[in-house]
Formats: sequence, C-alpha cells, structure tokens
Amino acid sequence: MEAQQYVRVKGSDGKVMGICLSPTGKLNVATLKSAFNNFYGLKYQNPNFNILPNAPRFIVLSMDSERKYFNEPPIGWTGVFEVIYRSENEPLPRFDKISKFLFYVQDEKYARKECVVAVTAEFFVTSGKYEIGQSVRIFSHNDRYAYETTVKSVSQQYGFVILQSNSTELKEGPSIDYMP
Repeated sequence: MEAQQYVRVKGSDGKVMGICLSPTGKLNVATLKSAFNNFYGLKYQNPNFNILPNAPRFIVLSMDSERKYFNEPPIGWTGVFEVIYRSENEPLPRFDKISKFLFYVQDEKYARKECVVAVTAEFFVTSGKYEIGQSVRIFSHNDRYAYETTVKSVSQQYGFVILQSNSTELKEGPSIDYMP
C-alpha cells in the first residue's frame, strides 16, 4: 500500500500541518478551507529570492480555472507552504499617512482636477492624454506644493501615464506591498 502524500502547510500560529493530497496528487482548496479559518490562498518562499536581483520573497500558488485545486508549483509539493488569510476588516491607512503622496493635475479644458499618485519619490502615475517628453505641472492635494514633471511613459493599453519629477523635493514614495 502506497503512503498517503501530504503537503506541509503553516498557519498563522506558526504550526505546520500535513494536508493530504487527493489520490491524483492534487491539493484540494476545500480541504484547506476546512483546516484554516479565513483561508484565502497559499504562498511559498521563492528559492531564487537571494540569488536573482528583484526576485520576490514569496510566490503565490495559482489555482485551476474552477478554483477547486491548487496547481503544483515548479518546486513540487516540497517545503512548507504558508496560508494567506482573508482579512475581514483590513484597516485603511490614515489620511495623514498617505496624503503626502496625493497630487492632481488641473484639467483646464474641463475645469476639473485629475488624480496623480506618487509611486516613488521620483515617479508619479496618472491618466489622460499626454505625449512622452511633455511637461506637466502637478499640485499637492492641499495646494501647498507644485512640481514640474515630464511624461516618461504612456500606456494606451492600460490607460496610465508615468511622470518623472524634475526636482528632488519629495524625499520618499509610499510603502507598497507587492505580495500578500
């Protein structure tokens, strides 16, 4: 008789549980939902994290198209997988923590303000019809500061414009979580 295969999964308490694979070697989403309250997904530590530049620390497992099973990762079912939990009430950051990254462009044609958000100390994102190299003046949400920027990239496909600041007055960009 062949031994039951299982996947090692760590919950929020730090304890590792063995979750049995199906007879076909698949990891059933329903089994994980029954074992972990507020379960949302699984992630594992990227083996290339300290090897490749810009490699993410964790990789999120994908599911099949019906969201019934997890697809086996390239590393196989070895190692320890960590549960990603769904928060019932994620706290939003306070306005005073994010306001320094909020800007606008004055749209003279329609007499309205278009949103601009800092993504780093040097780069901003907005939408609208701009051309690469065009100068764009942006204003802080409270009108205290104005910055000259230059259009560096325009994505017609996704509808965004990347602006680069012509000054170094903004000292930091927002903290952005790239992986859950």
